[in-house]
Amino acid sequence: MSYFEAAFISILNMSITASYVAIAIIIARLMLKKAPKVFSYVLWSVMLFRLICPFSFSSAFSLLGLIRPAQIDSSPIQYIPHGMMAAPAVDTGVDKLNAAFIASLPAATPLASVNPVQVLITLGSLIWLTGVAALLTYAVVSYLRLKKQISMATLVCDNVYETDLFQSPFVCGIVKPKIYLPLNLTGLEREYVLCHEQTHIERLDYLIKPVAFLALALHWFNPIMWLCYVLMTKDMEMSCDERVIGRTGSGETAGYSSSLLAMAMHKKTPGPSPLAFGESNVKARINNILNYKKPAFWVIIACIIAVAGLVIALVSNPAKGYSIYEHPESYLGQHSLRVPAKVHITDHLSGREYTLTDANQIAQVTAIVEDMRIARKGISKARGGSTGSRYSIAYYDDLDDSISEYRYTVHVDPVWTDNNVKPSYRFELINQQDILKRLKAVLADHTGTAYNVDSLMKNKTQYIGNNSKVVALIDALPLPQGVTRGTVELNTAEVPYGVTVYYHLEDDTARIGEEQFLRNSLLLFALIDNADEVKHIGHWNNRSLSSTPFRFTYTRADAERIVGGDVRQFAEHQESLAELIDLIQMLV
Repeated sequence: MSYFEAAFISILNMSITASYVAIAIIIARLMLKKAPKVFSYVLWSVMLFRLICPFSFSSAFSLLGLIRPAQIDSSPIQYIPHGMMAAPAVDTGVDKLNAAFIASLPAATPLASVNPVQVLITLGSLIWLTGVAALLTYAVVSYLRLKKQISMATLVCDNVYETDLFQSPFVCGIVKPKIYLPLNLTGLEREYVLCHEQTHIERLDYLIKPVAFLALALHWFNPIMWLCYVLMTKDMEMSCDERVIGRTGSGETAGYSSSLLAMAMHKKTPGPSPLAFGESNVKARINNILNYKKPAFWVIIACIIAVAGLVIALVSNPAKGYSIYEHPESYLGQHSLRVPAKVHITDHLSGREYTLTDANQIAQVTAIVEDMRIARKGISKARGGSTGSRYSIAYYDDLDDSISEYRYTVHVDPVWTDNNVKPSYRFELINQQDILKRLKAVLADHTGTAYNVDSLMKNKTQYIGNNSKVVALIDALPLPQGVTRGTVELNTAEVPYGVTVYYHLEDDTARIGEEQFLRNSLLLFALIDNADEVKHIGHWNNRSLSSTPFRFTYTRADAERIVGGDVRQFAEHQESLAELIDLIQMLV
């Protein structure tokens, strides 16, 4: 991935964060409608920070914690991962939005010469750079054109100039900002306008607006940022108006409004330039001035506290915490079992227990445990044998429980570990919502691969030629996620009698293991008396791909070797078939 592509993904991630912050600011701005506009203007500084700075500190009060899980440190929040994506991956914090994005992106194909997702990233970065260059070119050209137009302006005093080219005042310049006034301004009207422009300079608005435009140029593809730029400019002008009224006195509101109205009637104004700004949003500003009343002291204090709290909540990332593997009191560290042969999960709320032996599901669980973020300070000391947590996850390094004791058990929500040696502290789970959601999803997938003993026994048959019952048995067997059954072929003409099942992969990038197919084959050998051979053949969803992603063949001899005898004995009644299912879940 090139530097520009990495920068593009960073900008996308920052833009998504800024969009959530923008929504919060717009809502807060409505709530502060009656408050002085300087508070709304201050909130836009958070927006500017999020648009140009990928890093931030972590806080337990971060509003982004409602969308994103806790951060390990102050690293940038990533909704779109960096690096090569084997498949589209977007996590905006909104499930439906994620699904819409992912559905609109092409999946990567293993045999393709290029990754289509990477092509989109490359193309997107080129379009993004083109847009940034166009906006920056516009800013520079418009500024140079304006500088040429006002080069003959007359110096009045200090940094104040007069010109007959424009009928509206404006400020121009970055290092040494200058105020340009039209020649027709006199008396109180001139004093009001001059005070307004000087206030802009005192507050460094002449620097803030170009920086805001630079941020807008970097995020030009986000329509929310354009709306925010307009609202920020409006709040800048209104807060400046209120400061002028505070200086001149509330009795001057009528005169000040009249001067704004008079300037709005003139059509000869400087061309738009982000590096030089004049009067805008005159109608809204006049309404704001006429309705402006100096707030009470307690209102100012309340607004300061509310805005300060909101700034902290929006600037900060979700509260960081220790990884369970990093905390010294968890006793896990580098010597913990990271790749177990089996995982046993107990849901203490429902009382259900799950045994996971599928490599993909075990990998999901270990990733969930590694992503858990726990508080720095323990709640209390926990002893082995007690729980109190929602889930218990026991890790085994061998499939046979009687031979191998598990290395440790992780108890989830609250979090503590039992390694059969030392007691552990209980810890608060910081990213509780994310972890519990992911665990429930894994267990739901595991439940979805359960066998229906009643259905299997109902379709038990002596002959491979019993088409209806054999197909019914195959339909009752669960499949790995992303695999759907196609046609079924029965070989009844000669020995070995057998069945061949064809499958389709919904995702051409998926890697399919044989564990589930072997379990299903063992059950078919148990339930079909004269079955000698079972074949599973998978096909790519994309017909243009010539190879088959998997081909698994099993014989009755394989089944007898695995279970240590005739597998058909387990199909005599429901209880023994359930025992066989438990056995193959552990062995395979």
